[in-house]
Amino acid sequence: MPKFIACYDLNERNNPHSEFLKAAYDLGWSVWIKDSGGEWNKLPNTTLKGTFTDSDAAVKAFKDIKPAAEKKLGKSITIEKWVVANYSSATLHSDEESKSEPKSN
Repeated sequence: MPKFIACYDLNERNNPHSEFLKAAYDLGWSVWIKDSGGEWNKLPNTTLKGTFTDSDAAVKAFKDIKPAAEKKLGKSITIEKWVVANYSSATLHSDEESKSEPKSN
């Protein structure tokens, strides 16, 4: 299945990022990406990775994060800008790595 990267900016009013990440994880997104050596690397802040059937499914899963997070937070969230892109390979570096896939964001 295709892999996707999503990058976004949140308005920090209501401090929404923690709930946003929890909702993202529940919808198939992660802040971790596997490198060619098999290690898991944490992505930069406000970047997510997910595997979905196609671009429409990835965009829907991303758009579904906002209402799910708002429900848990009990307040509105403003996504100021976002992009969801299909990718086939990546070169990366992270100061946070894991030998096994972390089970949350």
